[in-house]
Amino acid sequence: MKVTIPKERLLHALHKLQNVLPSDLIVSLTSNVHIRTDNTKVHLTVTDLHMTIEATIPATVHEEGALLLPAKHLFALCKEISAQELTLTGNPPGLLLLRSGASQFRLLTSLADGFPLIQLSQSTTLFSCTSTALKEMFMKTVFAVSRDEKRASFMNLCLQKEGCTITVTGTDGKRLARVIINTSSTEPWEGILLIPLKIAQEIAQFLDNGQDTVTVALDNDRLILFTEGFVMQSSLFMGGYPDVNKIIPERTSHPIYLHREELISLLKQISLFTTQRAPSVRFSFLPGELQLSTTTADKGEGNVTMPVNFQGDAIHIRLNPHFFLDILRHIKTETVHMELKDSFTPGLILVEPTQDAAAALFVLMPMRSDI
Repeated sequence: MKVTIPKERLLHALHKLQNVLPSDLIVSLTSNVHIRTDNTKVHLTVTDLHMTIEATIPATVHEEGALLLPAKHLFALCKEISAQELTLTGNPPGLLLLRSGASQFRLLTSLADGFPLIQLSQSTTLFSCTSTALKEMFMKTVFAVSRDEKRASFMNLCLQKEGCTITVTGTDGKRLARVIINTSSTEPWEGILLIPLKIAQEIAQFLDNGQDTVTVALDNDRLILFTEGFVMQSSLFMGGYPDVNKIIPERTSHPIYLHREELISLLKQISLFTTQRAPSVRFSFLPGELQLSTTTADKGEGNVTMPVNFQGDAIHIRLNPHFFLDILRHIKTETVHMELKDSFTPGLILVEPTQDAAAALFVLMPMRSDI
């Protein structure tokens, strides 16, 4: 194999592929990048055995071939090289000669046989959207996905398409996050995909905030993402997903509007008085005022207040302030729209769609306590 590659394109591809490389390098195969030349292109592939990503770069191919290189080592070396072009020569077997200007380096290689490359047979396109939209849907919901391995169904993002509407939901049974977008994609597919937590995190981290089109497809029960210069293939969870719609409360006629920055400050203050065994805070909605209070034997007592537009009979409810903060990190508006029916119904937080953000809703389950 011999190929000449623009350094910046190779560096960009290797940088994007780093997210998939496992930190645990016991399985040596997954610590390598598979490099294959094909006519006028170079294909770089990495895998963690659950997700595989292939990057394609235009290059000058002098001799075709394939080999494996330690991915992190190659990436670190390319970052330090100042030359504009790199020439990679895989000869003799077991060594790669990398030339950049007057410098040259010899890297140990492995045989490419047996590396799990992306194999597409009959892909079915599900929908297309911008990279920003898909990244937002995953970023705003993945934090609510369960980390409890005893609840396997909840350890997934639920992506559902009905008509032109795409909904992504994450929940651990204590909180729920949902993002909804409308796409102009005309593909007829409708259904549900369950995307494992780790896969969803890797996709969210991989995607850019840009207007590049991402095409989502299905191939032999595996999720495929096509974006400019890259193809991603990952496994899906094949079990069922609970009907979480029943925990989303109905809208009320009296929304509560909270100043986001002030609420964040108060939640950070009051959360310092919670413990792992006593994680909840008492929210008291009184006419014109919200009071937050908690008392623990280990840390003492905290009480904070802020003005709100609440009117009517008082509502006292216990919520987890850390869960509330997680939600507020994904809301960028100045005020937070919250709806609350009573002390025993989950709290509903709504985000209206804007030019820069998709519609979203969040649910906080009340915590048991004598209030």
